[in-house]
Amino acid sequence: MKTFKKRLMAVVMLLCSISANAYDFEVDGIYYNILSPSELTCEVTYRSYNNSVSYVGDIIIPATVTSGTRTYDVVQIGEDAFSDEEITSVIIPEGVTVIKGNAFRGCTLLKEIELPQSLIYIYTNLNNHGGAFTNCDGLRKIVIPKNVEYIQEQAFSGCSNLMEVFVLGNPKIGDWAFRYCHSALEIYHPSDMITLEGKTLKYGDTHNISYTNNLKAYTATLQDYVLETDAGTHTTNLTFSYSGDVSFDIDIPYTYTINKAPLNMTINNAERIYGEANPTFTYSLTGFVNNENESVFESPIVLSTTANEKSNTGNYPIKAVASAKNYDFSINEGTLTVKKAPLIVKANDKSRIYGDENPQFDVCYTGLKNGETVPAFTSELNITTDAVKRSDAGVYDITVSGGVANNYEFTEYQSGVLTVTQAPLTINVQNAVRKYGDNNPTFLYTCSGFKNNDTEESLQTMPVVTTSASPVSEVGTYDITADSAEAKNYTFIYEKGTLTIEKAPLTIRANDMTRVYGEENPVFTYTYTGFKNGEKEDVLSVLPSATSADITSNAGTYNIIPSDASSKNYAITYENGKLTITKAPLTVVAMDNSRMYGEENPEIELTFDGFRNNDDNSCITTMPKVKTEANISSPVGVYALIPEGGVATNYDFTEYIPGKLTIGKAALTLVANNAEKLYFEENPVFTFRGEGFRNNDTEEILSVVPNYTCDATKISNAGEYEITPQGASAENYDITYKSGKLTVNKRKLEVVVTNKTRMYNEENPEFTLTYKGFVNNESEAVFTKQPVVT
Repeated sequence: MKTFKKRLMAVVMLLCSISANAYDFEVDGIYYNILSPSELTCEVTYRSYNNSVSYVGDIIIPATVTSGTRTYDVVQIGEDAFSDEEITSVIIPEGVTVIKGNAFRGCTLLKEIELPQSLIYIYTNLNNHGGAFTNCDGLRKIVIPKNVEYIQEQAFSGCSNLMEVFVLGNPKIGDWAFRYCHSALEIYHPSDMITLEGKTLKYGDTHNISYTNNLKAYTATLQDYVLETDAGTHTTNLTFSYSGDVSFDIDIPYTYTINKAPLNMTINNAERIYGEANPTFTYSLTGFVNNENESVFESPIVLSTTANEKSNTGNYPIKAVASAKNYDFSINEGTLTVKKAPLIVKANDKSRIYGDENPQFDVCYTGLKNGETVPAFTSELNITTDAVKRSDAGVYDITVSGGVANNYEFTEYQSGVLTVTQAPLTINVQNAVRKYGDNNPTFLYTCSGFKNNDTEESLQTMPVVTTSASPVSEVGTYDITADSAEAKNYTFIYEKGTLTIEKAPLTIRANDMTRVYGEENPVFTYTYTGFKNGEKEDVLSVLPSATSADITSNAGTYNIIPSDASSKNYAITYENGKLTITKAPLTVVAMDNSRMYGEENPEIELTFDGFRNNDDNSCITTMPKVKTEANISSPVGVYALIPEGGVATNYDFTEYIPGKLTIGKAALTLVANNAEKLYFEENPVFTFRGEGFRNNDTEEILSVVPNYTCDATKISNAGEYEITPQGASAENYDITYKSGKLTVNKRKLEVVVTNKTRMYNEENPEFTLTYKGFVNNESEAVFTKQPVVT
């Protein structure tokens, strides 16, 4: 139930009317601040420091509140929310995660508070050391939910009657969080409340749980639980419900070990012949509990032995691989006995060449197992024959006997045959080389294949070596063949050789030549060294050509490179000649030009006579320069332009033709300066200024200064009149003129009104005027409009 106590004081009401609210909205007498408009969350807060309404009695905070069109989740209790209020109990809804500093500070009547399971933080205002529940003297016990992570320092300090704190989780607790509480204060954690005794038992045994309740003032009841029955070490959370003055559940981890039950296996013995497949192995089992059988095995029992079809005779253990979740196996191994197999041996027929050692004799078998080609011998077979290295060609018996093998019994021996044949002898004709036109060399050969230290002396007829090539044969390759040899103990193989006739050496040298740049190359000539048999260049199937400079090649020295000559019977080498290209003559012409007096000399154009190969000025590496005596201050006249110098890769500058630079008069404008005078004065002395002077010239360079004409006279009326200069001259200038303005200004004329008198209510008299300043005997008769007096 929620009630309110009103304290009405005029002064307080006045203060409240002008103070700002400490909250955003109020619902059913509880005040809230909005924390996040987007997430629709809020906190419980106080109304204001000047609030005239306080909380009293039992307080129930709702989980959600609606303000306007929005519904907010209540997620925290703000600072000072219920500070110093006269509340007796508080129910905080699920969803609240934070209780801030001073939230319930000084609530001395608060006896009961139910904290939600969603609570995570209980804070303190570190500025004034006001914990969330500081000085709540009415609290005697409190349950901290297991999700709380942090209780800040001094959170419950000064709760002088607080005697029991039940901490259901594992929060971080700040220093002095429970300072100045009751002297008998005890803080209980789940491990302090219940003591569980660990348990070790064997699979199949009955499992009973033993525990001790360490809080004698309260009743602890073990809730329903499920324990593992399989072997292993297990941990299960057991839930205990406490009742009495408090009511809460705690989880206590319970660890217990179930050992596997023993299970005995006996494997039966077996036997077979070598090379056969293993028989099916059998076994027996004793020791199952709980009426179980082989169906509880994690996988079928596998009986195996190291012996397979290829295993040697002997005894092999029979082992088992078995796995059951809840049993330890004790296995009594069996034995597999492998016996020897029967085998027939026959010596294989062989042959060899006369003079060779006997071949390696071998045998074949009937009755081998496992795809074997030979048995594994412990004592080798005896294989013999009467034939030796020098035995004549013929047929000899090969006999076999004895031998012991691991896995076989030899039940029959069969003989073979050795045949000795004639030996082959190879006549190898050696290769030879000569030059075109030379005589054939003496041909050589070698013999390979002699036996028993025989040599060529054992031949009854020596071989004959010949070739079809003669001294006049052309370059190419020719067979050298051998035949007609005879010997008693050999058959002959003839390997031919090759006679290679190579080209004779011939040197072609290009003769040196000279030409002028831009001309066609001359016809190149050559000198030949090395012709044989009186031959000349007409025997060349292709005459030599030379490639080097062409018509556009720069002046200089170039190799004349002979190449591409061809002859069937000559190997041609080349020696280069030299082509010297001399520079061509080139004439330089300075083009005439002109400028005005006082200007910089213009860029003088040069033309050239004698270019070749479509060359132009770009082929000149250093352009010729043009000398002249004229400079910016030179007077009007004609000056010589003299070309000189210049460098070009392919040209010699052999002639320079000068040009002319004509300096003409510069334009000069004489401008009459403006002037002014008063009406009926003489004209002033007229002056001018020059526009266009060069080289710092002034009007002093005028040989004749200008005179002036002007229509204005002493009696000319006020107005503007042209001043026109004329008649000037100067050596270096063409003179034009520009008029100025003579302004004739009006003279000042003083008009004086004569004083007058009249009587009241009479007409004004006629006013009269007098004048001072008329010249040229003039009077008011010259007025175009008479002055008016009013």
